[in-house]
Amino acid sequence: LGTAELLCEMPQNIKSAEYLKLMKHSANHMQMVLNDVTDYSRIESGNLELGKVRFDLLEILDQVYTSLRPFVHNNLRVRFSLNYSDDLHRFYIGDPVRLQQVLVNLVANALKFTDRGFVELKVNCSKIDDTNEEGVVADIVFTISDTGIGIPVTKLAHLFDNEQLPYNHKSNDLPSGGLSLAICSRLINLMQGRLQV
Repeated sequence: LGTAELLCEMPQNIKSAEYLKLMKHSANHMQMVLNDVTDYSRIESGNLELGKVRFDLLEILDQVYTSLRPFVHNNLRVRFSLNYSDDLHRFYIGDPVRLQQVLVNLVANALKFTDRGFVELKVNCSKIDDTNEEGVVADIVFTISDTGIGIPVTKLAHLFDNEQLPYNHKSNDLPSGGLSLAICSRLINLMQGRLQV
């Protein structure tokens, strides 16, 4: 990861710069997956504390898209897109690392079980409250839509249980996102949000 960062600072042609950026994002994703193991134990024990730092949401979205796009680059049957309005507010206070972890896992899961069609990550700000004592509070809605195999109605009630559904599906070569849906749901709850289907 350190070598990739050094190479990014050196003069490169456009194609090399794109590959180096991809390599850096992939290395960051691998580091996130390793951190997921630690996060899992902390969540289970109730000792996970979310960060509170200023971050650029558009930068997070770009990293999510860039890190996952190569896995469908050669699959002409699946279109992966990221959409948000031009007036989406960029800067927020929160935990960008956990937010990116959750988004990568959920989008990777959608891509993994989509053989043809599309996967879309759409972002919009549904409500802004400027009367909160701690400052301006925004409700951000992340919607992931896909044309994948879907989930049986009988399984929806247990979708966020710790025991994952054993799908027997020949998916592409996408790696596992790392976090289970149950852990993603609990992380989102800690962020005062809700994961729903």
